[in-house]
Amino acid sequence: MLSDVTELAKWVVENGGFCSADIEFREDQCGGTTAFAVSDISAGKQKILQCPLDLIIDYRKSAEDLFGSLVACPFKEKPEIAVRLFLCSQKLQGQNAKWYNYIKSLPESFDTPLYYGDDEFQLLRGTNIYSDASHRKTAWEEEWKDSLNMLGPRFDKPRFTWELYLWACTVLTSRSFPSKLIDKNPLSKECPILVPLIDTLNHYPRTSVEWHVDEHGFSLLEGPLTSGSEVMNNYGPKGNEELLMGYGFCIKNNEFDSVALRIRDLRQGRGEYAIYYLHKHDPLPEQLIKMFERQVMNAMEINSNDVTLRCRLDSLEKLTNAISLKKTQIGNYRSIDFNGVKDDSRRCRRVQHAVEYVNSQISILTAAICRSSYLMCVALSKVTTSEQPDSGNIKELRSSMYRLLRSRAFSLRETLESHTAFRELIKKGFGTCDSDILKEYGFDDQALIFFISYLRLNVDSLDKRHHDWICEMKDKYDNEDQLDNEYIEDFETIREDLDEELFPPDRWSARILAWASKIVDCEGLVIASPDSESTPEYWVIMSNI
Repeated sequence: MLSDVTELAKWVVENGGFCSADIEFREDQCGGTTAFAVSDISAGKQKILQCPLDLIIDYRKSAEDLFGSLVACPFKEKPEIAVRLFLCSQKLQGQNAKWYNYIKSLPESFDTPLYYGDDEFQLLRGTNIYSDASHRKTAWEEEWKDSLNMLGPRFDKPRFTWELYLWACTVLTSRSFPSKLIDKNPLSKECPILVPLIDTLNHYPRTSVEWHVDEHGFSLLEGPLTSGSEVMNNYGPKGNEELLMGYGFCIKNNEFDSVALRIRDLRQGRGEYAIYYLHKHDPLPEQLIKMFERQVMNAMEINSNDVTLRCRLDSLEKLTNAISLKKTQIGNYRSIDFNGVKDDSRRCRRVQHAVEYVNSQISILTAAICRSSYLMCVALSKVTTSEQPDSGNIKELRSSMYRLLRSRAFSLRETLESHTAFRELIKKGFGTCDSDILKEYGFDDQALIFFISYLRLNVDSLDKRHHDWICEMKDKYDNEDQLDNEYIEDFETIREDLDEELFPPDRWSARILAWASKIVDCEGLVIASPDSESTPEYWVIMSNI
């Protein structure tokens, strides 16, 4: 309330703080209370607010109040727990608390996800916050239960409720500053601190402010300011995920927004997970692409350390699939009925911020998918460019990529449609030349092996492009390093089951089938059709980068 913040300012000043005569506190558009300039401040940065060091709530004050000394405090490894319990204790003491004026000015409730109702929380389904908020709640509840056992007999433990502890935790996430601002000891463990009065200011990115600490206190310097403008703070370059989770709000068109993507790197030791951030200004970081390239490299590519066209396409396609899965997991808020939201300002505000967060996440993921599809087009067309495609044209980019793919690769479907003689051979040998049926019965890989073998057996009649590719593949895979006797023997059974009239043994040997199988395994990848109703197809690449 306005009166509480006014009393807070008076209390801070009476205890050695400072509040500029050029500002006043009044309600903002969200119903909170913050500072506004009442006159122009044009002479560069000036001291706007100052909180004396004695009023700053930190680990030392918390530990000494709760346990008598720093040495006796059991929370040296997690000092923030002591600060949270101290806040609870101060609130329970009411007017007898030293920080009563500060505690009284704090919100009773917040707009962070842990304060959401069930229907509001469902807006976040599929997002990182949806799972992170649940994990945070579990961790804080366990922390609360364990910490109560550490309090001495002078505390009325039943009054230290979960709701009170949640309140204290959220005060810290939404209002704290880093302790390194007042504690210059490099050996000290980082712990959030609370700076009364200065923490009433709202955040706006790129606001030019200075935090200054000396023997007089913690000061905020800002300017120039025009009369009537809000005095803002700058919490740093924070995306909407961090803002919503910790502070309970989002910024529309936040330039610092990002999506955290948790990926397991199977090529690194035990396959541990790593976090990659897809930023609004860089939706597909190069290091993420490189990680996927490592994931999909086959043995030959690893040995040669060569990012082939196959490797590049396979990595980008799998990356696209991972990002697309993340995107589809995010819930559709339009499917939730929010009757009466407009009549409840707090509920309306939560919905607006949740929707803003979700929409921004979807926008970044869409841009990442577009970027990946665009890079596939670049790889297939042998064009080098950093141009960022329009994030709204996924289908168009995928269609362009697919057209380029057909010029540099073949699939079973494409093969059966364009090679009449081979299609007839497959129809006689398998009883069908329908690629979908062959795939359904697990004969699609075998049919591709037969097609590559067919090309080799008819190499002299091929066009130059296919002729040169078969010769390249023959040199690459028809050798002792790639085809040992044990590998070839695996294809003897397949050879024996073939109709000898259609597939004469003197031509369709087990060695040729084994060689073709190597090509299918080492030169192929799965790529989804731009037609969402079609199943992904296996493609064999016919040329490298």
